[in-house]
Amino acid sequence: MSNTIKIKDMIKGAKLPERSVMICMNSDLTAEMEVLERKLADLQRTSGAASLAGDPSKPVAAEIMALRERMLEHSIEFRFRALPRTGFSKLLAEHAPREGNLGDRALGANEETFFAAMVRACAVAPELDDEDWENLLGDEGVLSSAQFDLLSNTAWMVNRRDVDVPFSHDASQILQTSEAE
Repeated sequence: MSNTIKIKDMIKGAKLPERSVMICMNSDLTAEMEVLERKLADLQRTSGAASLAGDPSKPVAAEIMALRERMLEHSIEFRFRALPRTGFSKLLAEHAPREGNLGDRALGANEETFFAAMVRACAVAPELDDEDWENLLGDEGVLSSAQFDLLSNTAWMVNRRDVDVPFSHDASQILQTSEAE
């Protein structure tokens, strides 16, 4: 197969970049995790080697892992797909900067309306209806500012940031450790 045909096949089979992010919808569990993480950090900082009674941090670590499973049960994975270049430009134009607003001018769009519209336009999973989106993103929505920022940053990144072949430092480290053994 010639290089030209291979390139043509790759272009024909290409898909727009995607990214995903998890949001835990139960803030009580998130607060509980923070408490356990602090407890574990304190135990690791203050306790030396494990005593005859055992390592006091192990039960807390087990609680954290169990809580993580509960958090996953209360989490939604949001998957975002980049808009085609012209579609993203159109979305920006639909949310033109407000006259005299420096933040809007720097962004190239109306900060008040653009990000929620971008999140909705780029979200491919889960399938949500208008009521769901209103409950998430509306004025009385259930997402915190930080959770909204996580969604909008992920949607922004899939459209405007590097989407090259990623390097996994963790995977590389695991494989190097395995090879050394």
